[in-house]
Amino acid sequence: MKVVIMVTTNRYDHLFPCTNDPELKTLFEKIKIYLARCDGIIKDDNPSMIVKRDDMRTFNPYLLPKSKIIYDAILYRLQMIKKYRITDPEQIWRLLSLDFIRERKLKRSERRFLEAFITYPDKTYTEIARLLGVTPAAVLYNLKKFREKFSLRFVALYDHTKFKLRNYVIFVKFKHLYDKRVFFKVFDNPSLITFNFDTFSSEGRRWGWMVFTVPDQKRTIREFKNSITELVGILFDELRIYENKGIGHGWNLERFDNRRWFFQEDMWVYGLLNFVEKYEDILPLPDILWFSYETIPFDNIDFLISLFKKVNYKSSYQELKYMLQEQGYKLSVSQIGERVKRLESLNVWKPYIDLVGLGLSEVLTVNVECDEDMRKVLLKALTEFPRFFVSPHNKGLLFMLFLPHGYGERFAYLFDDFRDHVADMLIIRRFTNIGSWLPIKMHSMWNAKRKFWEVGRNYFNFYEKLKSFA
Repeated sequence: MKVVIMVTTNRYDHLFPCTNDPELKTLFEKIKIYLARCDGIIKDDNPSMIVKRDDMRTFNPYLLPKSKIIYDAILYRLQMIKKYRITDPEQIWRLLSLDFIRERKLKRSERRFLEAFITYPDKTYTEIARLLGVTPAAVLYNLKKFREKFSLRFVALYDHTKFKLRNYVIFVKFKHLYDKRVFFKVFDNPSLITFNFDTFSSEGRRWGWMVFTVPDQKRTIREFKNSITELVGILFDELRIYENKGIGHGWNLERFDNRRWFFQEDMWVYGLLNFVEKYEDILPLPDILWFSYETIPFDNIDFLISLFKKVNYKSSYQELKYMLQEQGYKLSVSQIGERVKRLESLNVWKPYIDLVGLGLSEVLTVNVECDEDMRKVLLKALTEFPRFFVSPHNKGLLFMLFLPHGYGERFAYLFDDFRDHVADMLIIRRFTNIGSWLPIKMHSMWNAKRKFWEVGRNYFNFYEKLKSFA
């Protein structure tokens, strides 16, 4: 019987690392038996009781009920062990020590569709169906489920520079009490895109940050920076202005076993910097939409379409028609289609999937001033996290990490070790988004004939607004 089982489980040998540790060899054989049971290769009854095995040394492959969820959880961890060439026995034990009594987060069949949506956000539902070997109806059915379960949306990154605009992120620090309502009224402007406040740090050390879309015209940029700078020492005590050079977003479902997220232990053993250096050959750089700084031919309608598609990349031509009508433009569906196809050919957008859930309840925001080499290290590190946003800027990069509950503080301390290797680092553990907006009002300021944003000399009048409130 033992010989038969050995022959049966040999098909799983490629999943496991080579080891001379006798206890690990025994564990690997047990896991192979369990995988064979799940695949129906070893025939037996499915036990009706759940046996919790936090310590895999007592793992009995015949007592654990057959489960696709557990099967997948084991495979994902084995893939990590092989990918990073992990050989330390204790680390392997910890990675394979699973809590088998867990709430189900994602079914295996659901994951297949979710991965397709994440990988191919630009493809039609029919094309995705063809790739998966299913019907378009199955794709739409799962999409509906994800929209209800995770609020899934198709959105897009957006190259502002193609519309003669620049993108700035502004960090301000307060050493005294501040009134958010006054702050909002001062900075209320069509160019304001998002407005956030640190809600973790104690009063006197809090930061806020805003993102502005500013016309790429020398006088306008100069007036924008001057108007912000005038408020130092009055509304806030410290100011940092960065110009974003690109934007990126990514998911890493390799860290998700359909129930919970897990991480490579070497991050904490070696520190994040040494971790990236150790695994540099297998860590990819994130896919970033670098701003081109090449203005395309466009008019007011093109600008509006680019904004609407940013928040709903899958908007139908009919939906775009109604949204344009609300702004006073009447176009046929065919005319809108021609414009969308032209903008797509000019690489205005880079679509991605946005969703809420999967246990990612914490967000860690980090702004770093560093050189090009260190920026590359940090960019590679980002690809190891479940989900991230990143904006490389003229002095380094700003990124946001979406993490499971309890991991925000752990990774905050991990990034804190980088301080000795960078010019400056700001870590915001928790924040409140006051609001995010599309710069729709700006469309009326664009003069397509002159190819010029007609914003006026009092467009950025932050200081004058503050004086009026005072």
